[in-house]
Amino acid sequence: MGIADDLEKRLTQLAAERPHSEWRDLVHLTAPNLSDGFDWQNSGRALGTSGGGSGRSHVSDRSAQLYDPTAVYLADRLASGMESLTTPQSARWHGIGFDDAFAEEPTDEEEEWFDKLQNYLFRARYESTSGFALANRATIESAVKLGTGIMYVEENPNPRDRRRPVLYRHIPLHQANIGCDSRGTVNTFFWEFELTAAQAVGEYGEGVSDAVQKAASSTTDQEKKFWFVHAVFPRKDGLKETDDVSKSMFESVHYERAAKHVIRAHGFFEFPFIVSYWHRYGTKPYGTCQAAMVMATIKTLNKMAKNQLIAADQVIRPPTATHAKERAPNLNAGRNNPGMLDEQGRLLVRPIITGNPQAAEPTLETIRHQLREMMFGTLWQVLMNDTGRRTATEVLQRAQEKSDMVGPNAANHQAAMARMTDREIAILTRRGAFDKGSPLETPQSISAEGKEIGIRHTAPIDKMRRSGELEAIQIVRNEMMQTAQTHPDVLDNLDPDKLWAEAMAITDAPRRISRSEDERKKLREARVASQEQAQQMAMMAQGASAAKDGAQAMSGMAGMGGGMEALQGMAGMGGGMGGGEGQALLESLGGLEGLSGLEGREG
Repeated sequence: MGIADDLEKRLTQLAAERPHSEWRDLVHLTAPNLSDGFDWQNSGRALGTSGGGSGRSHVSDRSAQLYDPTAVYLADRLASGMESLTTPQSARWHGIGFDDAFAEEPTDEEEEWFDKLQNYLFRARYESTSGFALANRATIESAVKLGTGIMYVEENPNPRDRRRPVLYRHIPLHQANIGCDSRGTVNTFFWEFELTAAQAVGEYGEGVSDAVQKAASSTTDQEKKFWFVHAVFPRKDGLKETDDVSKSMFESVHYERAAKHVIRAHGFFEFPFIVSYWHRYGTKPYGTCQAAMVMATIKTLNKMAKNQLIAADQVIRPPTATHAKERAPNLNAGRNNPGMLDEQGRLLVRPIITGNPQAAEPTLETIRHQLREMMFGTLWQVLMNDTGRRTATEVLQRAQEKSDMVGPNAANHQAAMARMTDREIAILTRRGAFDKGSPLETPQSISAEGKEIGIRHTAPIDKMRRSGELEAIQIVRNEMMQTAQTHPDVLDNLDPDKLWAEAMAITDAPRRISRSEDERKKLREARVASQEQAQQMAMMAQGASAAKDGAQAMSGMAGMGGGMEALQGMAGMGGGMGGGEGQALLESLGGLEGLSGLEGREG
């Protein structure tokens, strides 16, 4: 028995853990767009598990069986809302920082490098051919509608491609078989997928079996499909710190199911499948979604909507009752029905009215309202209609309320994005992106000390979570400014630099709009020097003015015969000009000797 046989047994065990019946109800009643790939004739099992067949369902076929679309559009709106709150394409939904919660505050150089790395990661992710935007959207949709979403984060096999170091792909849930360790960490993944013979040769080359190669070389069988499995699981005695992928933490095996043929055996340094959940109980490998919690209500709504449509159809095209001897009437417009009246002119055929279709409408609307509440539909409606004028405090309070409602579920996808970023950074590290001379060269303060880096969540939902802090800062500031009108000393308690830094962190304002510490220090030193110079100039101007006034006064005194004696009297008198001021005036005029010429000067 070979490794492919062992893996097939493990795959069968993992497949038994999948909640097939729950998925069947969910894709039927809330997510018909995800129904392709499930075998409806085999209780919702994936086609790969059941061995294939003709049970593949199409979206239009599944949608035709829905009688009330309320749950469908609520699930779509919830998925769109979660994407806009956690990973919006129009915003940088995470920053970079130190992983250590007790690390010192980063320096200006480190902050600038964090911004540079953040910008590069987002440019690489949203590069048009990396696949992230589509994969992320599909992963969120699967998590919201089925409870579990999976994204495959793969290193680009082309080492020269700096624009796309990482490639992203969504894995449909019906192709996924998940295993966890004792703590619930996903560490095993068996991916079942189907390829045509031509696709398989293009993907694996000559490593495929003879049957696949033969079909690929045929002009008629190139589109013949075969099932493959990519199994990733912990390697026995795998090493966390190693550069040899054959000794890495995770083993990777590709094989064909029918031929039990191993195509490729390799490995991964990090687990490449990022699993996102809507809600997860304990250590179960699969999560559950909001719609699953209210499935009984959704089924009731569809059943009642179906009955209402039947009742309406009976009113419009009612069944008829005729006399036993009469034939069935022709109810088409303009048709004559002879013999359908008795001698008194009464109809021998009458419609059978079985119900009032409007009678169920109040009950249906009540159930729809319950669904809107339970699937956050009312919340999104409030967000769209919340366009009135509000004070800054009211806006912050409303944001806090929103985060309290959807924050716990949003945190699950954010945790998945954190694991994805860790793998991205690890891939970039192995590709030399942070080496000396690289545009992303790591600052010496980080590389020399071996500091670990990770992400800081800055998505809209995170700003909502911290809106309470910003509200508290504004309240304290406003109260302090009011108190300062009567007690100015209270402003000594406020540190403007710290207030600014905290507001920057809460709102995630771009780092580039803030000056560095050195720049602030130089700017303030220059401001102090400028103020001191202005004060000196003012003192010099004041002294020159006093000297001019003193000289004029002495000239007048000299003309009256009291020049030197009067000046000496000014220096010593304690009346209008103090002794100190008079002496200062003498000194500014050059002393007594310098004033001797004033006696013979004409007035």
